[in-house]
Amino acid sequence: MDTQNLRIFLSFLKPVRGRLILAAILQAFASLITLIPFAAIVYLSEKTLAGQFSMSIAYSVSAYVLAAIVTRIALTLTASSLCHFADNDFHFHIRKSFLQSFDSVPLSWFSAHQSGEVKKLLQDDINVMHQLVAHFSMDAIHLLIWPAVILIYLASYSLSFTLVSLIPALASFFVYLWQVWHFSQHMDEYDQRLTEINAATVELVQGIAPIKLFSPEKGVPRRFDTASHSFTRAFASWVKGLIPFSSANEVLVSPLASVLWICLTGTLFIQQDWIRPVEIVPFLLVGTGLGGPLQTLSGTYTQVQKALEAAGRVATLFQQTPLPVPSVPESPKGSALRFEQVSFGYEPEHPVIHNIELDIPQGSITALVGPSGAGKSTLAKLLLRFADPDSGEIRLGTVPLTKIAPDQLRQQLGFVFQDPYLLQTSIHDNIALSSKTASREAVEHAARLACIHERIQKCPKGYDSILGQDVQFSGGENQRLAIARAFLADPPVLVLDEPTAHADPLSERALQKAISNLTKNRTVVVIAHRLQSIIHADQIVVMDKGQIVEKGKHLELLAQSGLYAQLWNTAQEHTAVPKASHSFIPQPE
Repeated sequence: MDTQNLRIFLSFLKPVRGRLILAAILQAFASLITLIPFAAIVYLSEKTLAGQFSMSIAYSVSAYVLAAIVTRIALTLTASSLCHFADNDFHFHIRKSFLQSFDSVPLSWFSAHQSGEVKKLLQDDINVMHQLVAHFSMDAIHLLIWPAVILIYLASYSLSFTLVSLIPALASFFVYLWQVWHFSQHMDEYDQRLTEINAATVELVQGIAPIKLFSPEKGVPRRFDTASHSFTRAFASWVKGLIPFSSANEVLVSPLASVLWICLTGTLFIQQDWIRPVEIVPFLLVGTGLGGPLQTLSGTYTQVQKALEAAGRVATLFQQTPLPVPSVPESPKGSALRFEQVSFGYEPEHPVIHNIELDIPQGSITALVGPSGAGKSTLAKLLLRFADPDSGEIRLGTVPLTKIAPDQLRQQLGFVFQDPYLLQTSIHDNIALSSKTASREAVEHAARLACIHERIQKCPKGYDSILGQDVQFSGGENQRLAIARAFLADPPVLVLDEPTAHADPLSERALQKAISNLTKNRTVVVIAHRLQSIIHADQIVVMDKGQIVEKGKHLELLAQSGLYAQLWNTAQEHTAVPKASHSFIPQPE
């Protein structure tokens, strides 16, 4: 068992440790009381064989047995309730910690992990730990107390016969030790294959539309098929080695085998006058129960091992170096932006942007353009502080982003991504996500400014309609909802990632008007692939291979006949729409 993972798991238990300890104490008493009904049967058997049985004795013993059963049930139910309530709180605390960690974990961590891995971490691994929190403390105490009570009780009749009756259980224990070794040898491969099939499954589901259109036997489906076969082979290899020993274990600890062993050896002991015939009764009643804990132990160990491995993986997120939070935050003055010698890579040894020097004046509109992979989105993510530069500094006003408190930075920076994230909740709540205290009137005003109010009014329940359930919005309408959310936040700095990417001809004008409303009197950074949409920008920054290669206004850059001119000419060859009609930035007077 990995002691490091055990320490990690115990640290996770701090908020609920007291309740688990109390549950373990209650379960210990319940395990002790379990012996009373069996001891009562032995007592009545002895009285009967001695000719001393009477109904008064039977009634008295029955009363004790009934009281013991009721007490044991009460103790077990209380202990189980404590454990399950503790498990519920444990899941709440650890998921809350996850959310808090997401706020400070660098973007590079998420870039290095597939969505299937993150899903397994957040859902599967946390659920696996349920076994340890909700059941392990009770199971472990019962596994320790119950066999000890049985052995002490049986030894009071005959120590030698007690040792003989232990032989099947001891044989089972050694078989179990081999199972543990075999399990530990295959656990890492099992988890690796399970992670791969999780990642392949998520990838398959996310890409189902293009997969159905193109070759379904290639690419993602092939990776899913390969991952499935790898998991099947790994699981089969693991189980194949366990079957013979698991079967042997089942036979050794089965009640029938225990009864046969006790009867055979008991007959020998009786013939030799080593025990009295009546003394075989307790061994038949409770001695057969010695194998039960071993069966439970086998399953429990498997679950414990999986849970500890899961705890180790969960800890990898918490062990990530968080983005630093200033001890003495500073408040930015103004909304001008400055990039000073900024370099960054999702892996430090492979930078994706190099030595960026850029000034963005307050109230101006700056467009980032360039071929795919040039570093435009990465630069915008650094501005939103999804990660910190490996070198250099980004300033808001005159204050470095690292000196601004995260909550205040969120108030200063707004964003509308190319694929806006919308919750499956009401339209009102989706817009109000950026302002918890926003009134209904403020939400509707933001929707009007985003040119989406009339569309919302046509929904079955208006602003209370559930997205994805009562109504399905188009890509352009989703963009306008995200713009309404940004209006409600009212940030002085705005980042737009290809805001007109999903606009169809019918909705493009409404979307352009919404963006024009949103960008007024703000410092705006817009990532653009459709160059016609940003020809009136105050500043166009052309990026290539992580560097700024050109900078200026539209006509200035065309006159330079550089990369921007190439991109522009290529775009013009593929569109018949007049170039000015696509711009959401108003032409300067």
